[in-house]
Amino acid sequence: MDDYLNLGPLSAQGGNDLWRSTPVQLLSKAAYALPENFTVQFVRSLVTGQAWFGSSWCALYLEPVNVLANFPSEKRNLRPQAVQNAMEYLNLYESYCLQGDI
Repeated sequence: MDDYLNLGPLSAQGGNDLWRSTPVQLLSKAAYALPENFTVQFVRSLVTGQAWFGSSWCALYLEPVNVLANFPSEKRNLRPQAVQNAMEYLNLYESYCLQGDI
């Protein structure tokens, strides 16, 4: 994820499915396999949210907010400070939801 705006395969020359997979594909598989794992779900929401940069900043904000709503703090397996740091940045996009950009 050196270039977080380009979520292409890990390697263009990869010889197996792992290296030909995109970060979104890998995280989606992990999220499917681990539906109760907050960290996997939250990271997936951050990565999939990148796809919304070009079309809806509100949707970019809502991806992780929906994960937070589904996991009460006692069911989260990620340091609270890590979640807070991510959300401090993402909260900047909340105003786009209030403007009707959904």
